Order: sequence, then structure tokens, then C-alpha cells
Amino acid sequence: MFTDGPATPLRLEILLDCLREYRDGLPRETIYEILQPSTLRESEPTVSKQNILAALALNLAQEEEGKIKLASNFEARKRTK
Repeated sequence: MFTDGPATPLRLEILLDCLREYRDGLPRETIYEILQPSTLRESEPTVSKQNILAALALNLAQEEEGKIKLASNFEARKRTK
């Protein structure tokens, strides 16, 4: 499961909160810069990449037209719990 790598539940939750604010989605590079600003990292945005991959693998997010956004059924799934 994704929890043994840099993608943790808390980081994933932060990504989902960010995507919730930008309903039309965001390009990957913008997400990398929001979650792991280039001025604060020494190399590739590995943590941000892993969080995006985890969100996609868990069907919490989807990629459309070059943008990452919440999965279309995300809010419906959230309300049923």
C-alpha cells in the first residue's frame, strides 16, 4: 500500500483539500509547486509525485486534459460514509 512511502494519509488529505479548492483541476507542475515549492526542495518533487500517484490509484483523483482534479464521484463517496 502507499503508506510505506512518502505518500502518507495526511499528505494525501492535503492534496485532496487543495484539489477541492480548484474544482477545474491543476496541472501536475502547479501541484508540485504548491505542495513542495522548488525553493524548499533539493531535488525532484518526489513526495508530491507519490501523493498524486496514490490519489489516482485510490480513485480519489483523476487526470483529464492534463490536469489533476478530484474524482467525479469523490463528493458522493464522502457523503455516504
